[in-house]
Amino acid sequence: MRKGITLIEVLIAIAVLAILLGLLVPAVARVRETANKMACANNLRQLALASHAHSNANGHLPAYATTRPHGSWWIALLPYVEDENLYQEIMSHSATKKVGTGHIGGLGVFHPGIRDAPFPLLQCPSDSSGYQPPVKPGAPPWTMTNYLANWYVFGDGVEGCFNLPQKLEDVSDGLSSTVLFAEGYAQCQQVPRRACLSCDLHNFGITMQGLPSDDPVYLPVDYTMFQVRPLFNECDGQRSQTPHAAMNVAMADGSARSIAPEITPATWKLLLKPNDGVPVSGDW
Repeated sequence: MRKGITLIEVLIAIAVLAILLGLLVPAVARVRETANKMACANNLRQLALASHAHSNANGHLPAYATTRPHGSWWIALLPYVEDENLYQEIMSHSATKKVGTGHIGGLGVFHPGIRDAPFPLLQCPSDSSGYQPPVKPGAPPWTMTNYLANWYVFGDGVEGCFNLPQKLEDVSDGLSSTVLFAEGYAQCQQVPRRACLSCDLHNFGITMQGLPSDDPVYLPVDYTMFQVRPLFNECDGQRSQTPHAAMNVAMADGSARSIAPEITPATWKLLLKPNDGVPVSGDW
């Protein structure tokens, strides 16, 4: 006569399965995060290479922000990320609209394609901050970005975001020691970082008041240092932040690097400023 399974044996089997599952879930999570981090880093690398292509074709980098069309550096990069048709549509659409001088006055020029379409190149799968619900029922959310352009390179380093385009060759501190792009949450405290808007919605190096992030007027506060995995209610929209254990960046030479959170704020600031005369050397 076959002996049945006892209650103790069932409990032991359940305990073993629970232990195995407890070991498996973190391992799967680590593998997924590693893949996501690589995807995010690759997106940054593609943005840097597109910036180089823009520089080669036009003699300068994209402007940090423009009034015609009214939008961010992302619009200027579209032809160099295989979206020439959308770029031409936006330029044509912009030419028929009146443009205000402020960042709000020009909202009417935004082409629906760049306002609403999800751009995979701008999305880091590790970021779970989410999108802002549509303003109107049934309307699609505005395109968000998880990548921020370093205003100290793309702007003039003095004030304001509507500056003349800067030249890559003016990065005198060295391309390999100057940050071009970094990561950011798609939303900070329910304020979305819309890809087509600059200056007051995805700040990196510049504050919402149009001043450098380390302007003396803010002392003792300095907005240049990045955040590592901040809680959503602690996310600072005037800083860059990463959902990873370390900050992914694209350097001005086209490479992608991971910056450890142990880096000093002073060294990080040197990496952001392209021609302060203090190039960063050594292991950072």
